[in-house]
Amino acid sequence: NDDDKDQKIQELKQDAIANFNGEVIENLEYANVDGTSLLLELYLPDTEETLPVIVWVHGGAWTAGSKDDVANYIVLIASNDYVVVSMNHRPSSQTIFPAQIHDVKAAIRYLRANPNNYNYNPENIGAVGSSSGGHLVSLLGTSANIEELEGEVGTYLEYSSTVQAVVDLFGPVNIQTLTEDCENLCLMDHDTSTSPESGLLGCRPSECPDEASEASATTYISADDPPFLIIHGDEDLTISYLQSQNFNQLLQDNGLESEFILAEGYGHDRSMAKVYLDEIIDFFD
Repeated sequence: NDDDKDQKIQELKQDAIANFNGEVIENLEYANVDGTSLLLELYLPDTEETLPVIVWVHGGAWTAGSKDDVANYIVLIASNDYVVVSMNHRPSSQTIFPAQIHDVKAAIRYLRANPNNYNYNPENIGAVGSSSGGHLVSLLGTSANIEELEGEVGTYLEYSSTVQAVVDLFGPVNIQTLTEDCENLCLMDHDTSTSPESGLLGCRPSECPDEASEASATTYISADDPPFLIIHGDEDLTISYLQSQNFNQLLQDNGLESEFILAEGYGHDRSMAKVYLDEIIDFFD
């Protein structure tokens, strides 16, 4: 049941923290929206150096998951001399898009506004996420200064929400072509009224193409976007790897730095973040 699952997540999180050589600042409120407290936490390596920041946005089909269930991945990155931030966003079951990207951008602005408290470099912020988190960090990377996606969440609206590098782990980046890219091989129909994408948009993607376009990272690609590293399993039966392959090509076609790794033998599985940890760290470095 949910209680047992939450307890297991907390146990795994505490185990990860116990093996981390540094300090963890838990449950900082980066914004409050109509009484909903939006929280993040910082994993701070034990050093006096001013380190760059990486924000991890969790997956979970935009409506499940939390900042707590990625701690074991976060400590791996933080142990490579990065301040790593794990954050929550409002679920699509509570409010539909663009609330989720508004929250992510608010967290970036919060971090940029408050570096003196925790000694990190607010000019060097990267982002990583898997699945729906990959969608949100990719959108974060391509939609800088798009007014309707910036939102007005939080109290630091004068700060930039841009990031300097993005790692997208099998995110759905073009909601308009999700079904087409599956080529009848996916285990779910992304265009049913009960699909995660319909939950995010508040409508079936095929019936609201404007909303699907607005929520797609591919829509906003421009020459000033940050570098991308994109990793996707060739056996992913939830989100076709063609989403990532085509995204990578679009980024390169626009003169951007982008690398695509097709992870052989992997499905829709964030554990590839451990397998490709060296590549992820090298990219962020």
